[in-house]
Amino acid sequence: EEATGVDLTRAFGEDMVSNVAYYADSIPSDTAPYAFGLVLNMVAPFVFYGGLAWVMFRRFYRLHIAKPLEMLADAATRIAGRDLDFEIRPAPGRELGALSATLESMRSSLLDAQRELWRTAEERRRLNAAFAHDLRTPVTVLKGTVEMAKMRLARGAEVNERELDTIAGQAVRLERCAQAMSGVAKLEDRPVEREEMA
Repeated sequence: EEATGVDLTRAFGEDMVSNVAYYADSIPSDTAPYAFGLVLNMVAPFVFYGGLAWVMFRRFYRLHIAKPLEMLADAATRIAGRDLDFEIRPAPGRELGALSATLESMRSSLLDAQRELWRTAEERRRLNAAFAHDLRTPVTVLKGTVEMAKMRLARGAEVNERELDTIAGQAVRLERCAQAMSGVAKLEDRPVEREEMA
């Protein structure tokens, strides 16, 4: 009161005066702007830091989760489309890195299986071509011998025993080729018998 010339207790109320210091609040606590300011002061830090956390999470998600997931989804789509001629790079992070390594292992295994299937198909094609070539020779001999026999019969001559032996021999050869082809086809139907070897 001596310093300011004002009786502070009377001016601001008994609750607003202290022996150590004084403070004055010109906005009464029952008005709406005061309540709004109080709520704003309490809510603003949560809103600010919450918004900052959301922005940081979005950035983290886009860089460290969405991009690797997109890369892995692209790899899975290519594998599903049987395009195996590429390599899956390791994704960043422990879990996504393990997933990318697993996908790469699967892609590699599928590629090996596809190559083995292609090799088997090529072997079968070559085997069929060899059988076809082996069958052509006895069939040609048979046709020629039968035509010669028909010409002799047409002239009234008898068919000689050597020609009949040739026909019989070629028929036996054809029968052996057919049995061999049947045996090769049945090889795929046989169960695999496993046996431990030293």
